[in-house]
Order: sequence, then C-alpha cells, then structure tokens
Amino acid sequence: MGISDCPAGRFLLLHWTLNLLRGSLRSGQRFRLWSKGRNQRIANTKTLKGLIALSEGKWWQAQRLLTQAGDKSELPLISYLAAARAAHEQGEDADCDDLLHKARDAAPEAEIAVGISQAQILLSRGQYEPCLATLLDLNKKAPKNTYVMKLLREVYIQLNDWSALSKLIPELRKHKAVKPAKLLKTEQRCYSNILEQSISQLPPCG
Repeated sequence: MGISDCPAGRFLLLHWTLNLLRGSLRSGQRFRLWSKGRNQRIANTKTLKGLIALSEGKWWQAQRLLTQAGDKSELPLISYLAAARAAHEQGEDADCDDLLHKARDAAPEAEIAVGISQAQILLSRGQYEPCLATLLDLNKKAPKNTYVMKLLREVYIQLNDWSALSKLIPELRKHKAVKPAKLLKTEQRCYSNILEQSISQLPPCG
C-alpha cells in the first residue's frame, strides 16, 4: 500500500502539497516585488540620465532614455513630457505628438501640465491656430493660470489679434501675469495697432 492509499497518507500528501503551493506563491510574490523594484530602479536611472542628456542638448539620447523610462515608470508623466521636448528639438513632430498623447493617457489628472507643454511646442512650431485653440481650452479649465495667460499673449501678438489681446490685458494686469513694464509696452502696442486698423477702415475722404 502506498502512502496515498491510506487516509493519513492522503492527509500528509495534501498538507505537503498545500505547503509547497503556499511557499511557491510567497516566492512568486517576493520575486514580483523584487522585479518591480528592480524595474523602478532602472526606470529612475534612465529618467535621470535622460534629463541630463536633455539639459546637454543630446536630443536623440534623451528621447530614447526618457521614452524607455516612461514605459516602465510608475510616474511616467515627467519622462514622457521631457521625451516629447527632445523629439520636438529634433523636428520629430509625429514622435513628439505621440509622446504627449502617452503623457496625457498616463496622467489624466495632469491635463493642464500636458496642455501647456503641447501649447509651447505648437507655438515654437509656428502653428498658431491650433496653439490658440489649446490655450483657450486650458484657459477655460484653469482661468487663473498665469502661464496660460502669458502664452495667450504671445499667440495673440503672433496672430495680430489685437482685439482679443485688448480683452486679455485686464486679466494680465489683475493676476500680475507679466511685469508692469512689459504689460505697459504690450498695452501701447495693442492699442496703437487697434487705432491703425480703425483708421485704415475709414471710408476715403471726398
């Protein structure tokens, strides 16, 4: 008669099996925790190296390291945004847009931060209309964000939209979004252009 043929033997076999299974599960959990911790350490190292490369203007290296870090990190937002900046500096618009999309998906709660990065990049590309649309949306969601206001000021000037800028000026002043001297120059330029446009639209004399 084998050990599994008697009740006591079956109990011992079951007990041994359960202990083995429990030990395997604990070992598996420890391995997963170790593996997860190791992945985080690697991701953190790549983030640091990627940010250093970004600050040194090594765009390709920065994009590669930061994208890899973002794919493994528990907090990928910074890595993806920095990688998007590196892609933008190389003129890789498709990669840049994809990385911004990844940043938005990874941290929906950071919509304003991602939107500001996107607006900065669109402004740098000279894509003023989509930049304006992005900023107006951000301004609705975060009406007191002074950096959004500053970017709106820039894009209105680029678009020669002096009427819209004149409506923004009181908000710039109220929230102290730009320095007083700069705001004064902005105001003078704005109303000077509005006056010129008004004069140009007058019917000819005689």
